[in-house]
Amino acid sequence: MSFQAQLTLLKSQLVRAITGSFALSVTATGLGFLTSVVLARALGAGGYGAYAYAFAWVNVLCIPAQLGFDKLLVREVAIYQGRKQWGYLRGLLRSANWVCFITASLIAGGVFGITLWFRDAINAEFILPLWIALLLVPITVLTRVRQATMFGLRRVIQGQISEYLVRPLCFLMFMLGASQWWIGEIAARDAVAINVFAAIIAFCVGAMILLRALAVHTGQAAPAYQFKNWIGSAFPMMLLASLQAINAHVDVLMLGAMKGEEVVGIYYVALRYAALISFILVAVNSSLGPRIAQLYDRQDLIGLQRLVTMSSRAILVIAVTILAILVIFGEWFLSLFGEEFVTGHTVLTILCLGQIVNSAMGSIGLILTMTGNEGLAARGAGITAVMNIALNAVLIPRYGMEGAAVSSALALISWNLIFAYWVYRRVGIVPSAFAKLS
Repeated sequence: MSFQAQLTLLKSQLVRAITGSFALSVTATGLGFLTSVVLARALGAGGYGAYAYAFAWVNVLCIPAQLGFDKLLVREVAIYQGRKQWGYLRGLLRSANWVCFITASLIAGGVFGITLWFRDAINAEFILPLWIALLLVPITVLTRVRQATMFGLRRVIQGQISEYLVRPLCFLMFMLGASQWWIGEIAARDAVAINVFAAIIAFCVGAMILLRALAVHTGQAAPAYQFKNWIGSAFPMMLLASLQAINAHVDVLMLGAMKGEEVVGIYYVALRYAALISFILVAVNSSLGPRIAQLYDRQDLIGLQRLVTMSSRAILVIAVTILAILVIFGEWFLSLFGEEFVTGHTVLTILCLGQIVNSAMGSIGLILTMTGNEGLAARGAGITAVMNIALNAVLIPRYGMEGAAVSSALALISWNLIFAYWVYRRVGIVPSAFAKLS
């Protein structure tokens, strides 16, 4: 097959792989922003800040609870499926679910005990929403294990339906119903409790979808185990994911501790808008992970370079378009949440600059983890996490939410430069939208 024919085939495969995921991501993003607008207007900046603070902690706590299995599953499920090793696939899934559930429950219980003991030293507006949100830790962890399994099986859209559609729709319906016929005025604790119920329903729907998908392959296979190898690979991935979570949420957590819930609410809205720039990156990564693992397993570096370059170009084109819209109409978008949120426009602009660099570099973190270089990725994430914490500690007291935005943007840019260098040195490809196709 000629180079041009291979390129055409790869393009068609890539388009098919990401089109459905992209459409679903667009729908989910729209629902997410509708939910955020409803919440922000119902709770105000302070209440929304308490809600966001609780969920920032949930996201951080879920990472060590997952023990890296959510990342490992995408790679190993794709490899086991390619090799038709159904026994190992079944053993991996059984191990991941039990280990992650037990770990998540222990972590959530431990944090509840610690915060109960020190509750007098914690902001009263934060404590009750946080306690209720801890119920989400085991639910979220098992949800991510299930999603990773579906991604590894290359059933990306089916793996996202429950979280991207079922959960936000249930949440919106419960919120509107509670405000109209039950609670009346919604507080942050009520919104968190409603989210827990929506998450339980979405989890049940997703579990049924997964069981149907697995029945095709693993129904008759006896489970086999490589537990030592799985833990050995999962631990660096857990470390990497933990450091990623620190980089993603340390600004919100430190801002809440230093400046209070109202500032967090305004900052979090700007952060959500800036994240729109890289949402196409998230959509592409959902489809790309198994393909990267399989191409690298076959040592097809030419095919891998083409895949990475084309996906990076698609990501950058869409990201630049979103950037232009946000910069031009940023104040209007922020005003949708309430006039008090317009003060976050400078924060939005700063965060957007970091996100556009992130989009231009493509799926660098995914490439390292899917090619067995998770230990190296964790080292790079550790460097940027320390940098992020230090910058926030210095800049937030003096510059508030603008200081948090500068810290996050600089850490994100540094992250991408470090990872891009290591992908080039270790994997042998150039991870950029500007790289050649061959």
